Amino acid sequence: MATKRKRRKSGAGTAVYVVILVLWTLFVAAVAMYILSQVWKYASVYDETQVEPVMEEYITKLRENVWDDSIAATVASMPHQMQTDEEVGALVKEMLLNDEINYVAKPGFQKSDSVTYSLLCGENVFGEVRVVQNTTENLVEDVNLPTLFIGALAKMGVSIQPELYSWKIAEESFDFSGLYSSVRVTVPSTYKVSLNGVDLGEEYIVERDIHFDNLESYYYRYDNLPTKVTYQFDNIMGHIDPEIRDESGNVVQIDENKDDSQFMKKADDATLERIAAHINGFADAYLHLSASTGDPNSAYAELANYIEAGSEMDNKLRQIFLIGDWSHNSYYQFKGSEVLGAYEIAGKCYVVDYTAAATVNQPAGTVDLQRHFRSIVDASGDHMITATIDDV
Repeated sequence: MATKRKRRKSGAGTAVYVVILVLWTLFVAAVAMYILSQVWKYASVYDETQVEPVMEEYITKLRENVWDDSIAATVASMPHQMQTDEEVGALVKEMLLNDEINYVAKPGFQKSDSVTYSLLCGENVFGEVRVVQNTTENLVEDVNLPTLFIGALAKMGVSIQPELYSWKIAEESFDFSGLYSSVRVTVPSTYKVSLNGVDLGEEYIVERDIHFDNLESYYYRYDNLPTKVTYQFDNIMGHIDPEIRDESGNVVQIDENKDDSQFMKKADDATLERIAAHINGFADAYLHLSASTGDPNSAYAELANYIEAGSEMDNKLRQIFLIGDWSHNSYYQFKGSEVLGAYEIAGKCYVVDYTAAATVNQPAGTVDLQRHFRSIVDASGDHMITATIDDV
């Protein structure tokens, strides 16, 4: 009976299998390494295809050198009648250095191959930069990825672009009109206003015939009362304080917390003394008449020494105090008056602020009168006249 012999694996077949496996592994590894190298090559140029780094580099250089020929030419072409090129240039440099410089895409100027940005200094636009793609060189032209691999990435939402370009600054322009400010000041019409030593002419007056606030109630009664005008000058780079001079050429500082009496000429000491004496007699007669003590005709005769017969004030006071019932109080005592200020308005006429006090016995008891008045006093003649009286 014949014996069956076992078959053994050939050593040569095993070796062939191992060699094929190694070669396949090396092939797969080589393909993988090639694909990874192409992916890395693609990724390495991706940042160069973004526009933001280009703008960041531009802004950095602009901060480092805020003055070049382009900016200098722009400043020279800007209207700045009251400032020299050097002054404006220094102000532009200061603003660009001290304020935050930034950029923002200009709405409606974003395309696939170009973007226009507005340059900002703080919140003010001072120029534009247009950035375009550099289409002369495809940065991924040498990148070769298998179509199957690109398709697989696309399914995962990763898009591989066959063309990628860098960005470059195509053009820049500057316009510092957004950094302009205006000077606007209201002064008496007889005053002068200057900027940097240059007087502003009438062409810069934007409003006329503005009433003095402390004389508002007198304009309908009197002609030639002082008025104010408003000057406005645009195209000022930075901030310039205007110089204000009065009729005598003296520099004036306006106090915003005071009324317009600050612009008026105060009565001299001698005139003020005369006015105080006149006001004291007038206030006594006026309060006596208004207190309704004694004979009204006698009281009015006393007041008539201080006003002009037949004047508007005379007629008005007669209608108030000499028509109708007369209420008799039993006692009146004048305590005095105090002139708070007297300012000349025209032709020796003064607007006078003053207080007056008196005591009156009424049927209900004793009453202390404390009044604050404003009057126009005509001191042009030897005999002063009170032309108006208003409660303040």
